[in-house]
Amino acid sequence: PLEEINLAVFGHIHTHQELDNRKVIVPGSLERVDFGEVNEDKGFYVYDTEANSIEFHSNNPRKLLKHTIEISDQVNNPTEYIIDNLPQPDALDEAILRLELIVSEMNKKNIRLKELGEYLDKNTFHYDIIWDTSVETKETKVLSELVLDPLSLFQEFIKEKYHDYPSLNSLREIGQEILEE
Repeated sequence: PLEEINLAVFGHIHTHQELDNRKVIVPGSLERVDFGEVNEDKGFYVYDTEANSIEFHSNNPRKLLKHTIEISDQVNNPTEYIIDNLPQPDALDEAILRLELIVSEMNKKNIRLKELGEYLDKNTFHYDIIWDTSVETKETKVLSELVLDPLSLFQEFIKEKYHDYPSLNSLREIGQEILEE
C-alpha cells in the first residue's frame, strides 16, 4: 500500500546492497549480468508483513566462468589443446564462459574456430573469446652451414646473437683469444 511506503528505489543496480542496518535493501539483479558478479548469489526478497521479517530466496543464478589458456608455439594442434584444457563439460554446463586465449599471432592462425565454436556451443550457454596475441614468437635460428671449427662457429654465433651489442668488437677479440689458446 502506497500510504505505508516511505521510500521506493528503482534503478540499474546489479549488486545486492543493504543500507542503514537493513532498513534499506536493494536486491540487485535477478541474474548475473557481468563478470564483476561472478561469485554473487542472485535472487529476491520476500517480506512477511505479519511476522515483520524479510527472507532472501536464491534463484540459483547461472554460472559465470573465467578461464585462461596459454598456448605455446610448440603446441602442434592448438584447437585440441584448448579443448583439452577447458573445464570439464559438467562444469561448463549452462555457464557463460569468458575464455582468454594467450597465443602468438602465428599460432592463432592454426586454431580451427569452427571446431572450437561447435564444442563451446554444445557445452556452454554462451561464450566469449578474448584474444591476447601480445606474446612474442620465439624463433629458432640455425647456423647457416654445418661446421665444426670452433672459431667459425663463434664468429657466426656472435654475428647472430650479439650484432647490436655495444662492445661487440671487444667481445669478439676476447672470444677469439680464448679459442686460439
